[in-house]
Amino acid sequence: MEEITIDLDAPSKAGLEYMAGAIKQGKVIAIPTDTVYGLATSIKSDTSIKKIFEIKQRDERKAIPVLVNSVDMAKSIAKISKSEMEIVEKVWPGPISILFVKRKKISDVLTSGKDTIMLRIPDDKFLNILLKLIDEPITATSANISGEKSFTTAEDLIARFAKEKCQPDIVVKVISYAQKQHKNKPSTLITIIGKGQDTTISVLREGCVSEEQLLHILNKKG
Repeated sequence: MEEITIDLDAPSKAGLEYMAGAIKQGKVIAIPTDTVYGLATSIKSDTSIKKIFEIKQRDERKAIPVLVNSVDMAKSIAKISKSEMEIVEKVWPGPISILFVKRKKISDVLTSGKDTIMLRIPDDKFLNILLKLIDEPITATSANISGEKSFTTAEDLIARFAKEKCQPDIVVKVISYAQKQHKNKPSTLITIIGKGQDTTISVLREGCVSEEQLLHILNKKG
């Protein structure tokens, strides 16, 4: 594993370009997010996506979630209805991932053969700068072995994967953002059911936003 350090308050252009280039080339990078450390790579590379499954020892039937930096980018890979957009505008950016119908061009390896894809826009300055520089969606699954705890520090991640044959290519260590205090929980996963006034939300996984908090967000901004 290569280790690099980024100052989150003032990330260097060279450092950002190095990370962006590595991701676009299909490297798997462990990066800090607005939730926990995640494994980022290009969604265009089936080889890299398969490596993430191997790193995580993840069931290949479990799809990989994706980060985007705008609604337009989300729409480029998913079909988002008017009713879904009303929810999107209330919860993004933030640690809430939404299940949509994917567009046909999206790899079945990424979505485990399903016709759906899980997306979110992160609420994080560093991540959104990186996504803008890459100019394409990236993977966003947590950087841990399936069934084990997620990581909030690069040091713990490095120590754990040092024991494994299959590792991330690069691990991004951080300084500043008060040493990046993570929420220590992954994003909350939701699906939107119905249309118009009949629209309802189903929580598939409660993460750092509880169902009660989610309902408060929807009602407050509704």
